[in-house]
Parts: sequence; structure tokens; C-alpha cells
Amino acid sequence: MSRQINDPRSRKRLIAGRLPDPTEILRASLVERYTKCGKPGCKCMKGHKHGPSYYISVTMAPGKTKQLYVRRQDVDTVRTWIANYDKMWQGLMEISEVNFEVLRTLYHNRKPKPGVRRQRGEA
Repeated sequence: MSRQINDPRSRKRLIAGRLPDPTEILRASLVERYTKCGKPGCKCMKGHKHGPSYYISVTMAPGKTKQLYVRRQDVDTVRTWIANYDKMWQGLMEISEVNFEVLRTLYHNRKPKPGVRRQRGEA
């Protein structure tokens, strides 16, 4: 049974309180790869590829992607950091929506000054 919080500051504090630790985030994709070694007679030549091996892929700028090998013992941590990034981004979007509603309410509830006409498109 969730109750709606109408006070914008309280809503933003509630959202911010759910955000992950910002030092534990990673903007990346985790890639799982299976490979063939090319040795004749190896099981990988018969369809049983080697792997998995893990890499993170990060786009630094358009056309500039970096990859980094991730040790198996670090995969769970990397997955957590990536999930935390997604939660952080979602939380920031929610706070931004609350701020937008605050401004919209402020501007729509504003009374015009006597004798001043609003311009077209002005709130």
C-alpha cells in the first residue's frame, strides 16, 4: 500500500534516498564472448567454443568505443555497477520530472501584472 507524496521536496528526497552510491556505477555494457582457438583437433573446431570470456564495452564518443577484459571473479561486481548506473540514471530522470512539474505549476499559477499583456507562447 503506497501513498502518494505531493510535496515536491519530499518526493525528490525519497527518490534521492533510493539512488545507489555514485562511486559504485559504471556506464558500460558487459559482453560475453566464446571463441575458437584455431588449433586442429580442438573441441572448439567441432562447435564447442572456448569461454565465456567477459569484456566491458564503453562508447566514449561517436565512433570511439573502448573495450576492457574483465576477470571472471569481477563479473558480478561489474554487473552490479552497470545496474547501479541504470538506477542512478532513472532516479535522475524522476527528479527532473518533479522539477519540471514544479516549474510548470509555478508558471501556470502566476497571476499577470495589471496592464501587462502576455506574449503568445508565454506561460
